[in-house]
Amino acid sequence: MPIESTRDRLRQVSLFAALEDEALDRLAGLSRVLHLPRKHVLFAEGEPYRGMYLVLEGLAVVYKLSADGRMLILTEEGREKGAEIVARRTRSAPAV
Repeated sequence: MPIESTRDRLRQVSLFAALEDEALDRLAGLSRVLHLPRKHVLFAEGEPYRGMYLVLEGLAVVYKLSADGRMLILTEEGREKGAEIVARRTRSAPAV
């Protein structure tokens, strides 16, 4: 089975599906595909913005910790939920 290129993966994301090939090639050139282990922290509360994340497989959870240490889930996003975009960084909270 052939390995999908970053460009091919981006083409499958509804947000980018209508882009012309040249624009998609430029976007692919700026992108990186990361394979992260389960529960990996993408960013933590208070960190500066580093870009947008696309969830191609799996699920990302944005949460805050309560004063007593409980995890309060703010949102769950990803392919399993039918969404593709995560970490637009409109909230100040960690994401795993």
